[in-house]
Amino acid sequence: MHSLMVESKMQLDLMDVDATWHPNDDLEESDDDMFDHAVSFALIRTYDIISQSQYTVECLQLPQQRDPLINMLDRYAVSNCKLFLGAVHMTPDAFQALTYRLSTTNAFRSTSSFRHVQQQVAVGLYRLGQSGNGGGVCDVAFACGCSQGSVHEWTDRTIAGLYELNSKVVTFATEDKCAKAKAWLADKSGVEEWSRGWLVVDGTHINLAWKPALNAHEHYSYKGGYTFNIALVFLPHSLCIVELVVGHLGSSHDAQVWASGSGIVAKPHLHLDEGEFVWVDAGYGYSSYMVGPYSNTAVAKSRDLHYFNHSLSCICVKAEHGIAYLKNRFQCLMGFRGNLYREEDHEKAAHMVQACIIVHTFASHYDQPDEVAEYLQASENLSEAEVLETMSGMEAYQQATKDVRIQQRENQQQYVQEQAAAMEGMSQNQVQKFRQEKALDLREEMLTALFASHGCPFEDTTAESQRMGMTTLAFTKWQERQD
Repeated sequence: MHSLMVESKMQLDLMDVDATWHPNDDLEESDDDMFDHAVSFALIRTYDIISQSQYTVECLQLPQQRDPLINMLDRYAVSNCKLFLGAVHMTPDAFQALTYRLSTTNAFRSTSSFRHVQQQVAVGLYRLGQSGNGGGVCDVAFACGCSQGSVHEWTDRTIAGLYELNSKVVTFATEDKCAKAKAWLADKSGVEEWSRGWLVVDGTHINLAWKPALNAHEHYSYKGGYTFNIALVFLPHSLCIVELVVGHLGSSHDAQVWASGSGIVAKPHLHLDEGEFVWVDAGYGYSSYMVGPYSNTAVAKSRDLHYFNHSLSCICVKAEHGIAYLKNRFQCLMGFRGNLYREEDHEKAAHMVQACIIVHTFASHYDQPDEVAEYLQASENLSEAEVLETMSGMEAYQQATKDVRIQQRENQQQYVQEQAAAMEGMSQNQVQKFRQEKALDLREEMLTALFASHGCPFEDTTAESQRMGMTTLAFTKWQERQD
C-alpha cells in the first residue's frame, strides 16, 4: 500500500495539484468512479503532508553487540591466538606493529589516542577479511560492536593509512633474500644456471560481486566474469611479494598489465644483475630478462619441450601458491562488493586491493609455518605435500643496504645506455625482433642447461628447432617449405 501510494503521488506531481478537481474531468460517468478518485486523491495529499514531518514506518533500534572488537582482541591475544588471527588475519605482534606504523600516517593523524587507532584498524582488517554475505556492512557492524557508519569510515581510513605505507612495506628483495631464493632455485631445479631466475611473476583476477555500472565491457574478462587484473612478483622460496601492478580492468591482457609496471619492466637492471631474469607464463611475451614456456601446441609434439615446460611449471607454481596465500588471508579479494559508478569508485577499489596486498606483505613477515599452512590449506587445489614444502622458507623482513642500492642504480644507468646504443636507428618492428631474439637466446640457454644438469640427451629437437618451438622433423619440413 505504501509503495502504491508513493507511486500514485509521483504520477500526480506531474499534474497541477492545486487545480480544482471536477467530477467530469477525464473520468467515466459512474458516480462510484468519481467517489473513488476523490478519496484516493485526498489520501495521497494527506500522506504527503504527514510524511513531511513524521516517519511513516516505525524505526527499530537494532541491538548492538556491547563489547567492541578491540576488547575481544585483548582477551584473544593472551588466551586464544587462533581466534585473534581469525578476526584481524595476523598475529598479535604483527597487529601491534602495524597499528603503531599506521598511527604515524596522515590518515590517523587526527585520531585522539593509540587505543582508538587500534580499534579502527581492527574493524577495517576484519572487514577486509570477509567475503560474500559476511562482508556486508550490517554483519561487520554487529560482529565488531560498532555502528554501520563507523565501519565505512574506519575501513576507508585503514585503507588510506596502508596506502601511505606502500613504499615502506612492499620493497624489493634484499641481497640476503636474493641469495636464499637463488639457493632454493638451484636445489629445487637441480640446475645451477636456473638460479639466475630467482623471481616469479603471475597475474590474478579480482572478481566483482556484481556487474559494474562504469566500464562494464572493459571489466569483462576471458574467464567469463567482471574483474580487475593485477600482476604480482614473488620470491618463490618464501612467497614474499616484492612488486605489484594494480588498477587494470579485467579485459586487460597480462602482458599489458605487466608492461605498465614501474619496477622491473621499467628499470630491469635496477633490480636484476647481469644475466638474471624472471620466470613468467606464456601470457607475458618476450624480453631479455624473462623466460617463459613453449606453446602448448609445440609441447604436445615434443618430449624435449614438454620436459622443459614441466620443469618450469614446478617453479612458476609458487606464484599460484603466493596468490592463494594472499586471497585466503583477505577474502574480500574473492569478490569485491563495492559499487563502481564513477572514476572515483574505480580508484577506491584499486586502493582497497593494494591495501590488502600491503597489509598481507607486512603480516607475512610475522607468520609462523603452521599459520602459513592454514592459509594455504584453505585452497582446494593444494595438496598437503605442497603446503609443507611452501611454508618452509618464511623469514623476517630486512632492508637492502645502501651500498647495494647505489650499485643497482649504476647498473640500471649502464643498461639504459647499452640498450640505446644497440637499438639506435631501428624501427619499431626491428626493436621488437631484437628483444624477441634476446628472449629466445635466454630460453635456449636455460633449456640446454636443464638437460645438461639432468644428464638427459635431446630426443626430438635440435638447437635450431628449439628456437622455433618445433621438433626436428617439423623444423625440417618448415625449412623445405621456405625453400
